[in-house]
Amino acid sequence: MKQRKSLTHTLNDLVKAGVLSSEQSEDIAHAPRWSYTPRELLSYLAALIITVGVIRTVAAALVDVSETAIATLLYLLAFVTGAVSVRLRGKSDIQSRVSEILEIATTLSAAIATGIVCNVADLEMKWSVAVIALVAIGWGLFRSNKSEIVGAILISAGVPTFVVSFAAGLDENNGRLLGLLMVVGGSLLIFQGTRVMGFSFAPRAAGSLYVLIGAMVLGSDFGGAGRAIPLLIGMALFAVGIQRLAPELLLAGAFCVLAGLLSIVFETIEDDVVQGLAIVASGLVVLGVLGVQMRRAVSQSKTETPTA
Repeated sequence: MKQRKSLTHTLNDLVKAGVLSSEQSEDIAHAPRWSYTPRELLSYLAALIITVGVIRTVAAALVDVSETAIATLLYLLAFVTGAVSVRLRGKSDIQSRVSEILEIATTLSAAIATGIVCNVADLEMKWSVAVIALVAIGWGLFRSNKSEIVGAILISAGVPTFVVSFAAGLDENNGRLLGLLMVVGGSLLIFQGTRVMGFSFAPRAAGSLYVLIGAMVLGSDFGGAGRAIPLLIGMALFAVGIQRLAPELLLAGAFCVLAGLLSIVFETIEDDVVQGLAIVASGLVVLGVLGVQMRRAVSQSKTETPTA
């Protein structure tokens, strides 16, 4: 497997090729992914505090109001915040970020209002939450490659919410179903995070965590030979992490492999010393496979080297 170049190596190659100067290379290497002013960050904090206060006040005022009226107010709020978000979109960096925050608020308002409507229609709470999550996921997917943070955040929050509520709606006592849906949902999040989109780290990290939890649930529920499930899933996660050089995938994969390996060893071997030796032997096997792979790669590179 060919090793991907790091940012530093890529910049050095561009400097050697004369595409960039050393100063430009340093500027790029140390430039932050996003830049925020202290005033902007304090504004976000103030807005968050005010929002919580408004929600508490409105919630207290609407205690005796019908669910239909609350849903109508939420739809109206979504319309207002959505209109403001559209007006701010595409302007300055700060206004664009505020626009995306308002877009998240718009989506959540519309999703919650839709969930309330489903509840009024006597739909079970589990399915109402699933509908709310689907609204967030749908809009997140639509905006994933056109936004800086909206798509990633909505997808990362929506998929886990949908999986849990959907599994509970089908059979809330079926651990295997929940574990399987966690692995599938997490895998889809990881796949989405490998595409070109803003803040792609969020779905990759959320997906890695969800696959890890799902693998552990499956391994625990199946027992016996099923304890190898976390090991196999962890190996797959780690392999993708190596290919993508993604720390979140590598960390989740390594933890999953270790947990699966320990579970198998503790389940099948009773002697403590033998358990330790078995774990060490497993690590040596991994090193042995790595050594064989490296020798093949060196041999192949020598074979493909043109001769005069």
